[in-house]
Amino acid sequence: MPEKYHSTGNPLDLTTNPTFPKAVGLTDLANAGALTLHDRRLFDTLLAVAYDKIDQDIEHSVRMSDLRRLAQGEDAAMPTNTNARIKASVKRIKSLVVEFNYLGEAEGDWAIENLLGSVRYSSAKDTLYYTFPASLRPMLVDPALYARIRLAVVYEFRSKYALILYELLQRHADRRTPDWVWTIEIPRLRVLLGCEDRFPDYGQLSRRVLSPAVEEINLYAEFTVEIEPVRASNKKSGPGSGVTAVAFRVERKPAAIAAATARLHQKTQVEKKAVRKKAAAIGQLSGQAWLAYAWLCDQSPVVRQTWYARYVAQGGHPVPPPEVERERMKTWVPYIAEALCDEQGLR
Repeated sequence: MPEKYHSTGNPLDLTTNPTFPKAVGLTDLANAGALTLHDRRLFDTLLAVAYDKIDQDIEHSVRMSDLRRLAQGEDAAMPTNTNARIKASVKRIKSLVVEFNYLGEAEGDWAIENLLGSVRYSSAKDTLYYTFPASLRPMLVDPALYARIRLAVVYEFRSKYALILYELLQRHADRRTPDWVWTIEIPRLRVLLGCEDRFPDYGQLSRRVLSPAVEEINLYAEFTVEIEPVRASNKKSGPGSGVTAVAFRVERKPAAIAAATARLHQKTQVEKKAVRKKAAAIGQLSGQAWLAYAWLCDQSPVVRQTWYARYVAQGGHPVPPPEVERERMKTWVPYIAEALCDEQGLR
């Protein structure tokens, strides 16, 4: 296979930043709403473990102890010596019949198929053996369109909607253009998210699904996302009035912010909780203001005070003390963001 189609790192060791190319047909799945967050993480892991030989008619294997360790890492309350949850996930993945390439973006590749072929477990070897259906294998190897999935990111998400949306948008982030806008009709988006019968109006869908998912993606992925509802008319009588589609603006994070994101994956759960709280405030800003605010949050009070003084010197309205406290900074950082980003090389 060409080099770009190989997996990288060790998929069973998230500290190695493992990645694998996931065919767009697998990110564009319909009828997969029954899959839980744990199911989707497990399937991604099975794909990554098998990827370099995924085109071969062979039985792949993975030790259950490694899967238990990953599962325990995502849920500290889960016992490390039980296979019950993993087996339940395998059963759901194996039994589900899905529509591959629902959006039709991978030309010529369309199928209704099970995601796994034969599966067996050897208790003596504590090993899971599995195959992929013969008709599906050609669509999984060397895909014309793919998203390079990062397993360390996959295992950070706390919502299956965040994981689904991340995989849908990762392909656009891989384009490495300054920004990219992907627009999709609401009914088709619901199918991909597996919530056709839930959150009936757009207001609920945005509040309960899309906004929380985007917050997680912006925190953990190497790109950021902004949502813009597309309306059939200019009427705005309600939060979901006239919304027929959603536009997702995808932009890769600047190098400094991407590096900070990568370091986040190595933090403890307690440290990540503190970062999520900070990110909730950052998420209210966008563009250069977001970059400037994130940079200042990591600086000393002296540096923050210097930039606040520059804000006041250029005619800014004084802010009640403590003016360099994070919540207060949001009121004045946008006014000096352009200068700060230029001087610090934040792009």
